[in-house]
Amino acid sequence: MPYTSEVKALSVVLVLGLCGVTAADPVHKPSAPVQLHMASQPVAGGYRVTVFATPTRQVPAITLSLAGQRVAFPATAAGQVRQLTLTVPVAPDAGADVVGGASLAGRSSAMILHVGVLQQPAAKRSVTRTLSDGRRVREVR
Repeated sequence: MPYTSEVKALSVVLVLGLCGVTAADPVHKPSAPVQLHMASQPVAGGYRVTVFATPTRQVPAITLSLAGQRVAFPATAAGQVRQLTLTVPVAPDAGADVVGGASLAGRSSAMILHVGVLQQPAAKRSVTRTLSDGRRVREVR
């Protein structure tokens, strides 16, 4: 009996090898055919923020969005840059995250740009407790 089990195992290995069974191809999530870039420049009362969108193939239309504003552009050739510029009000010693994006060919892509001062997160509050054996333990929640 051991002979038949070895033959079966060998035949399975040979069949799989001859059929070209390989690891599954990685699955790529569909994405918008566009390259996004954002830039900012300080101006009085805030920042001038620009989102640049460059389609990687010709598209019938493209819509850019920046800080809640949307602008539609007509057909755009591959490599042609479309841009949208807005002034975002930011108080002195403050900061803001600005969202920019592009929608085209049934897909969308977005990115975030921080302008202004980066706020430090508040320190976590801690509580010191005394255990029954006298040890002091500090809890942070």
